[in-house]
Amino acid sequence: MASIKLKGDTSGEITIQAPAVAGTTTLNIPAVSGNILTDGQALPAIDGSALTGIEAGQILEYITGVCDGTTVTTPHDTYTLTNVSATQTLSTSYAVVNGSSITYTPPANTKKVLYRFCFMNSFQNGHAIEHLRFYIDSNEVTTARANSSSYYKEALVNFEWVMDIGNSDDSTTGRFTSWTTDKTLQLRARYYGGSNDGVLHATYYWDGAGSRQLHKPTLTIIALG
Repeated sequence: MASIKLKGDTSGEITIQAPAVAGTTTLNIPAVSGNILTDGQALPAIDGSALTGIEAGQILEYITGVCDGTTVTTPHDTYTLTNVSATQTLSTSYAVVNGSSITYTPPANTKKVLYRFCFMNSFQNGHAIEHLRFYIDSNEVTTARANSSSYYKEALVNFEWVMDIGNSDDSTTGRFTSWTTDKTLQLRARYYGGSNDGVLHATYYWDGAGSRQLHKPTLTIIALG
């Protein structure tokens, strides 16, 4: 049986040498720093910044985790989620919802960024009413305003918003012509009035009693091509 030998030297070339088979004895592959050869053609090294042929809707980065201080590492970067270790009581002034903040730059060729934050919301008084605002840096996305309200409310709130990249700038909807530097994404909330306050990140009842239980929120960021 014919054998194949890989032979290297200081020339930086790789030589594949085999016994004569139908007149073919040696194939030389020139050394190319950082490149890949195919059919004799050199391709640029792939670092993620010059990818082409990305299909619409393709996931370029997926960040998700429980807000317990966990670190999420992707090919693009490393992110540490906030550790939510206690319940949060709101007031009539807007405050950042604990766990909802992330500083983010999407990968190259991203067309859409999806922000998703899921948290527990329960009542303090009978009729709990909370107002939610979504911010990108210091700019409120006004068309993302939302309420969470109910009598004796205990429910998971799933807030979600999609930001477009590459068309036009519109802070009211979260659109950008480009997004190449860090932006801070976060939810802010308040309650409606003095008798409409609620508590975030906790239940009200549990196992047949009024015993609040901590519920850590989750945060998800998805970059789409």
